[in-house]
Amino acid sequence: MSASNSFVASRRTSALLLILSLLVLGVVSLVLQLPANCVQDWYYYPDARSYREAAQALYCRGGYANYIRPFGYPVLIGIPYLFGIVDDKSIVVFAILLNIVAWLVTVQLVYRIVLWLCGGRWAWVASVLYLLSFTYVIGVYQSLSETFFLLCVLLALYFFVRYWQSGRNLHFFCALGALCYSVTVRPVTYYFAIMATILAIAYFLKKKNLRSTFAVIGIFGLTLGVQMGNMYRCYGKFTISFIQNYTLHMYVMAVAESIETGNDLVTIQQQKIDYAESVLKPWSFGTREYVLRSDALFASTVSRNMHNNKVNVMKAMWRDMVNNSSDGNLGVPTLRNCTGNGGFELWQSVFAKLTRWQNKLFTLMGVAAMGGVVLLMLRKRLKMDGAMWLLLLMNAITGYLLLTAGISFWQGDRFNAVLYPFTFINLCYLANWMFALRSRETV
Repeated sequence: MSASNSFVASRRTSALLLILSLLVLGVVSLVLQLPANCVQDWYYYPDARSYREAAQALYCRGGYANYIRPFGYPVLIGIPYLFGIVDDKSIVVFAILLNIVAWLVTVQLVYRIVLWLCGGRWAWVASVLYLLSFTYVIGVYQSLSETFFLLCVLLALYFFVRYWQSGRNLHFFCALGALCYSVTVRPVTYYFAIMATILAIAYFLKKKNLRSTFAVIGIFGLTLGVQMGNMYRCYGKFTISFIQNYTLHMYVMAVAESIETGNDLVTIQQQKIDYAESVLKPWSFGTREYVLRSDALFASTVSRNMHNNKVNVMKAMWRDMVNNSSDGNLGVPTLRNCTGNGGFELWQSVFAKLTRWQNKLFTLMGVAAMGGVVLLMLRKRLKMDGAMWLLLLMNAITGYLLLTAGISFWQGDRFNAVLYPFTFINLCYLANWMFALRSRETV
């Protein structure tokens, strides 16, 4: 079956998906005691705390920008500040509730996208595979941005095809808005948003549609423009975030230097921290001068390694990619038996191993499925229909995300888990195509 004309799942199907989602959420939450653990200090990722600090700065310091966390996620989890709720644990609980809602919506979106591509049978296959990727349920109990980032990208893909079908500019604006907003959640899609905005402006100008042109500029301005403008106000530089050079400096370049010198990685990282502290000592942490000078310091390290240590930088990125593709959810081992349940340790071990093997398997399947889709595009000699354009956009984002996962390490399955739904969409599309081909050959 080729791409159908309907995105609309019946109310019964939507309700059944919701019930199954809540069932999976409830079971995993119960056996791992996630509600009891989520507000405890031992279960907090360091990154999770930084998002809450960014939210506090936005709401309690007159919209002050965090230098590494764009506003997209912090502005949502910080809503309780508007009502005078400033307790950190309350912010955590609110963030978890938002994450759960976002996850429930992503389940519905995966179903609808595959429904359009392949029909109802394969839509259920993709949805069930997604529901059984348990790291998502575990991950929503952290105030981390992965779930909302995935929601934004899926919304962009969903509305992109709605626009392809309907031709309504409203659907296009929703797709562009979701893509641009994803940058303010995680800056990794920055270049895709810039490219999409430029192409959209050129397209509407060619059609002499000034109203739509201004709408595109407005969408860009309300998302990336607001973030970059606020960064300039606070730090004197038009940028989405200062996280790139810091991450490259502390992770990829540290690994590259470890390979080059043979010294221990942890030692090299500590040396980098000590050196940065000594150089930046005259300035208070987080101030404009501190942020700009630290970014320049990190950038110089990155530049030096890129010029003089290229081979080891490539080796480091490969090692990081392998590391992030071979571990499970890092939150599971930190969970504690808060209720004294005798079977807790067993379930903890099961889910730790399960998320680790799912990461390995789904990453390998994802790479293979991307290759299969590319070969299929070549087989069709790039005769692009709506399905092919959707898959091209989706796999371009997927491939880029997979490569950029190599800039950090010791992240467990956080980075690759975002790619699971795209793997399932690719696999269902390829399987549907092969079954259809076999059916035609037997007729």
